[in-house]
Amino acid sequence: MKNFITTSIISTLLSATLYAQDSSDIALTAKFGTLGFGVDTTLGLSEDVNLRLNLNKGKVTVDDVDNKKYISDGGVDLFTAGVIADYHPYHNGFRASAGLYYNANKIDVTDNIPQDNVLIGKKRYDFTKDTKTHLEVTPNQLAPYLGIGWGNAISKGSPWNISVDVGVLYQGKPDVTLSMSGTARDHDTGKNVNLDTNNIFKNNVAKEKSKIQSDTDGLAFYPVLTLGVSYRF
Repeated sequence: MKNFITTSIISTLLSATLYAQDSSDIALTAKFGTLGFGVDTTLGLSEDVNLRLNLNKGKVTVDDVDNKKYISDGGVDLFTAGVIADYHPYHNGFRASAGLYYNANKIDVTDNIPQDNVLIGKKRYDFTKDTKTHLEVTPNQLAPYLGIGWGNAISKGSPWNISVDVGVLYQGKPDVTLSMSGTARDHDTGKNVNLDTNNIFKNNVAKEKSKIQSDTDGLAFYPVLTLGVSYRF
């Protein structure tokens, strides 16, 4: 699915470039922000309306998730590809924007670091080097975008422009996957627990997953803030 949508976006970018060979209303923008590093291709559709084709990618290493329970070897993977329409109602740099993104942003963290006195559900365990934890938080793949900003990459005058975007990406309440395998010790009794077969532990993992799901529901509205530099051809 990701490869198909990405290929479609790239094909659209190429088509836009071919279209732009007969038009001066095209610009490229390099940008950075909460979606990672990105690039826009901007096409002028009319005096006040532009179309932007946008790709973003990045990675943020997670050092602390949920009170240090899930640490290292992973993080926040950022990848979005979208189409945005910009309307300039005052014939200047101010713009109102709306669009639709393919959204492959996710949190993906794996941990096998020994830790003592870890609360899972309603019981405490001591994790050993044989305790493996995997946490994945995945939002909706299709995400509408609304925002405002400043900058018109194809405005007349200097071919160089600065742009700013402030908006929100609605990616829905994410799905949470939490799995733990291997062995751990019951913190109260000191007895080894087989995490793959112990039903009490499995019930506690289910409770912990529900808690994380509740904690991450606020990610449904993802803030977008970007700063870019554009060049008009």
